[in-house]
Amino acid sequence: MDFDYAELQADVTEILTAAGFTATLEVPGTGTGPAYDPTPGAPTTHSITVVDDQFDQTFITDTLVRKQVRTLYMAVGGVVPTEDCRVQVDGVWHEIDKVRPVAPGNVDLLYAIELVG
Repeated sequence: MDFDYAELQADVTEILTAAGFTATLEVPGTGTGPAYDPTPGAPTTHSITVVDDQFDQTFITDTLVRKQVRTLYMAVGGVVPTEDCRVQVDGVWHEIDKVRPVAPGNVDLLYAIELVG
């Protein structure tokens, strides 16, 4: 029996939309010109739906540390976030440390975006 990941994707998007809030994702523009001296293109902004989560990470590579990690869970939409992007939450811009797609069955259900700091 095949699992319907498209239906699950719709359910995840519905849940994130109901529980989340709107943020802004800024995607850097495409550079033009020679590779040794590119001219950056104008960035584009996209409205995204996210759920905000913060947790303490206590073990990193078998070492006891105390690090707070802020993760935004983003609904799948027209834009795919990358580490080159940045996100605005409550009027404050944040750099992105890591983007992890949650994609069982090779279908992106949501994106986990870890913020710097």
